[in-house]
Amino acid sequence: MRFILAQSAKLRYSNWGYVIIGYLLENWSGKAWETLMQDWLFQPMGLRSAGYGAPLGNAPLGHRSRWIRSPKPINNDGAAISDNPDIMRPAGGIHMNIPDLARYGQNMLKRHAEGSELFVPYISLGSDLDYGYGWVVDETADNHIKYWHNGSNTMWHALLIIDPKHELVLAYAGNDPRQMGQRERTICTSF
Repeated sequence: MRFILAQSAKLRYSNWGYVIIGYLLENWSGKAWETLMQDWLFQPMGLRSAGYGAPLGNAPLGHRSRWIRSPKPINNDGAAISDNPDIMRPAGGIHMNIPDLARYGQNMLKRHAEGSELFVPYISLGSDLDYGYGWVVDETADNHIKYWHNGSNTMWHALLIIDPKHELVLAYAGNDPRQMGQRERTICTSF
C-alpha cells in the first residue's frame, strides 16, 4: 500500500490517522489489525513480549497524572482505565519490554541500511526536523541524522532512537507522565 501526499502537505500529527490506517489495513486484508501486527511484526522479529493494551501481570505500573499531586499508579488488571480504548490500538495500544523494543529498533536499523522508504522524509517540521513514515528525521548542524519515534497512552511512555551513522539503537521507557516530555527532549538532543 503506497500513500501519496501533495508537495505542499503539512504535518498535522493525529493519533486518529493511525487508527484510520489500521482500519484500512483491516479492510484491505480481511484480518484484524492485531492479527496483522502479530503476522507482520511480532512473530517475524521475535518480539515475544509484545501485546495489546496495558501490560498485565508482573509489569511496571503505569501512572496517571492527578493535577497538582503526584501521579497515581494504575492497576494492571486489564480494566479499561488502565489503557486507551481498543479502537486506539493502532495509535499506541502496543506494549513490549525494553529488550523487545531494542530488537525492533535493530530491525529498523537494518531496514534503514537496506534503503527502506520508512525513513525518507516527506514533510518538513522545521528546525532541522522532518517526518518520514512514522519516524521523525532529526538532522544536526553537522549533518548527523538520527530517527526517532515516541509513543504513549499517557500512563506509559516509550522512545526509540535509531542512529545509523553509529549503528546504535536507544530504547527508553518510563511511567511518570510528569517528566516524560522533558526527559525525551533531553535524550533526543544529547544522543
